[in-house]
Amino acid sequence: MNFSNMTNVINSTIRESSKLRNFEKEIERGLDYENLEAIKRIADSAESQASAVQAELAVKQSQKADIKSWVAIFISIFTLIVEFMAYHEEIFSFMLKIFN
Repeated sequence: MNFSNMTNVINSTIRESSKLRNFEKEIERGLDYENLEAIKRIADSAESQASAVQAELAVKQSQKADIKSWVAIFISIFTLIVEFMAYHEEIFSFMLKIFN
């Protein structure tokens, strides 16, 4: 399931949850307690499903960001090594001047 499909699922679930909440408010006066509780359970279930999908999306996005971070770290280490290999004599002479 791609990102746009998951977003559509979340939005439709939230809309349905909102519709159920509105429906609950409209008919609250005419329903007995059992029917009202059933509607509340349905609305709560829809909200928890939307929350679960949002959490899944957040985990996937954070994993992508984590991979990008590691790539950046490896590139930085590689460039540091190349820089040291290219200018090691100058680095050593500078360090000797500092500590002597």
